[in-house]
Amino acid sequence: MAVKIRDKNKIPDITKILGKLTGLSVEIGIFGDDDSHILMIARVHEFGCRIEVTEKMRGWFRWQGYPLSPDTKEINIPERSFMRSGFDENERDLISAIERLLQHVINLKLSPNDFYERIGTWLVSRIQNKLRSLSDPPLSSMTIERKGSSSPLIDTGRLISSITYRVVGR
Repeated sequence: MAVKIRDKNKIPDITKILGKLTGLSVEIGIFGDDDSHILMIARVHEFGCRIEVTEKMRGWFRWQGYPLSPDTKEINIPERSFMRSGFDENERDLISAIERLLQHVINLKLSPNDFYERIGTWLVSRIQNKLRSLSDPPLSSMTIERKGSSSPLIDTGRLISSITYRVVGR
């Protein structure tokens, strides 16, 4: 009697896939090489900014119909975190998504690159939702009047569309 042995051991394949998985990562954000001006705008809103008032600025505000008080020494743009808070508010769900998708990678049904692509797409959408929902701190009356809206971080849509991800290899 002949005996055939079939080896369905997938450990070598899984080891190879996990090696590829650890060789990749995903970066989420607004990347300066894409548009350094929008990156500057994102940083100002994410962390806030204090700008020293110059005579030229005083002239501009006066010309706009908003003369500054002589006591005004700086303009304060308050922090309106959308990246950090968008991540923090979704961290638990992100961990659940990662755990679920890792099962597909280990079962050889999802490539490491696709794993990171899905995580990137998922987190970008959550951060964009956070940006859309921000309303506090409110805009100054001058800013609301100038842009015609009270939505702090949405004007042209350029900032929100600049939030992206990239899968990188080491």
